[in-house]
Amino acid sequence: MFFLLLKFFYIFLLSIPYGVSAFACWYRYACRQAGGVYSFPLVTLSGLMISGVIASWLSLLMPLSALANVLVLAGALLLGGLQGRTIYSVVKRWRQQMRYQPVIIKAAFLWLLVFALYLSSRQSLAYDEGLYYIQFIKWIQQYPVVPGLANLHERFGFNSHWHVISALFNWSFITGQAVNQLNGLLYLLVATYLLSALAAAPRDISWWMKAGLLLGMHLPIVLVYNMTAPAADMAVFYLCALLLVLWMEAIADSKGEPGEGDRFFIFLCAVFLVTVKVSAVTILLFPAWLGIRSIRRGAWRQVLIQVLLSTLILVPWFARNVILSGYLVYPFEKIDLFSFDWKCPAAGVTKVREIIKIWAYYLVRDPAALTAGSFQERVRIWFLHNLRIYDQCMLLAMIVLPFALWWRRKVLPRGLVYWVLFLYAGVGFWFLSAPDPRFAYGFLVPACILLGYLLLMNIRSFSYIQLMIVLGLGGMQGATLLLYGHLHRQFLQMSAVEPVAGNGWCMPVPYFEKKVVRHTAPFIYYTPDQSDRCWDAPLPCTWQLPEGVELRGETLKEGFRVRQ
Repeated sequence: MFFLLLKFFYIFLLSIPYGVSAFACWYRYACRQAGGVYSFPLVTLSGLMISGVIASWLSLLMPLSALANVLVLAGALLLGGLQGRTIYSVVKRWRQQMRYQPVIIKAAFLWLLVFALYLSSRQSLAYDEGLYYIQFIKWIQQYPVVPGLANLHERFGFNSHWHVISALFNWSFITGQAVNQLNGLLYLLVATYLLSALAAAPRDISWWMKAGLLLGMHLPIVLVYNMTAPAADMAVFYLCALLLVLWMEAIADSKGEPGEGDRFFIFLCAVFLVTVKVSAVTILLFPAWLGIRSIRRGAWRQVLIQVLLSTLILVPWFARNVILSGYLVYPFEKIDLFSFDWKCPAAGVTKVREIIKIWAYYLVRDPAALTAGSFQERVRIWFLHNLRIYDQCMLLAMIVLPFALWWRRKVLPRGLVYWVLFLYAGVGFWFLSAPDPRFAYGFLVPACILLGYLLLMNIRSFSYIQLMIVLGLGGMQGATLLLYGHLHRQFLQMSAVEPVAGNGWCMPVPYFEKKVVRHTAPFIYYTPDQSDRCWDAPLPCTWQLPEGVELRGETLKEGFRVRQ
């Protein structure tokens, strides 16, 4: 816990110069004004994303190890020197704001900090972390982006900027232990923005959205698997929901669209989320709508800066995609623009995409039985047998929501219709592409909050509502810790994880040493013994070497290809 506290604090300090400088440039050059509103969590989240984009550019040339950390730190120090006055005034304003925060907010933040540090320092239970997160991050740390790495393991083609940031701040070159816990910091920053709901009485729809998300982000099943691992799903859930909160605040203020500072964060965050997980592509509808409104009012400087910002974020991501798999967007083999010798076979990429699409249908049922049925039968089995009860309730809320909106149509604020259409567009794309509920929590949770508001908006008395929220937070955190303990015992019994030495109070609990089998042909590689997860095994490790895969040269740095 102590090491994670230092790590989170360092990343926070590093993010301030990047975030403040980005906001200052936006106000100065796009908005033509000297200053603006600098929200502490939004600025810090922006700085974190910008440092990730810089790391992505660096990963094209070098491993994200000691030198890359020095360069990112040097960039922060340089910006600190150039924007010193602005940073000082912004930090001074933050200190004044925090000084006058109510005791309940200060106490809640400290409680959330302890909870995040404690849970983040526990042993990871995430299946995908053992399957490919750790291994992919090790590749980023030890080599520049490796050509054809997806040929070694198909999941290595899932290029995510969230894993790039995790690799940058892993710091195993200092500690000798892989420390990929980054989601705890994301949890704290998003929660910090939402904590203001505890200081005010219920007044409008935006208050309900913030208070509801503060509770909704504590879904135990999300925290148990994602807080201890660098899971991109949690980043998409939290940041997507946060963007919807910002939009709702603008609707409640009768402005119709976010202010300039929020507009910059929304654009930056939405484009960045696509590079975290390509399934988040529908989030681009929001900044696209804002961009069209900017064009209509002639704000061409804003449009130009947004285009330049998108280019800086997307170009290294596209480049990494091409180098890792041979495709501009993986795993979409129909976007086939290149013919490098390391390109993954199209049939294999198609298979990966189909597995992602049908995985949610096959969680607990026989695939053969599902394949034989009609689409309606698959959906029925999926809903009744594959979904947990709270996921079923969320989907039912999506069905009930239009009726509640029609019921309350005369008192709803202007602009809400676009918010709701955006919500259903995201859920619709999710259902048609990969209907695993964890991929859509960023839309489903806000929809449930809106439904709750519509049902309760006429209740006049909400005595002790802040106390109820605090008790709800404590209850969900307690449920998370109980669920973690239960699952950890089960995983130990099933040998899904193994006991390790470490209590987490100083350093996070380390990964266990997975037994692996060493192979020497067609090159030296490792496979896990009686499992499909390599965990922290030496490179290169894969659950099963695909047929025909060979080295492109003499070293791992030169990459892999499939023998024709």
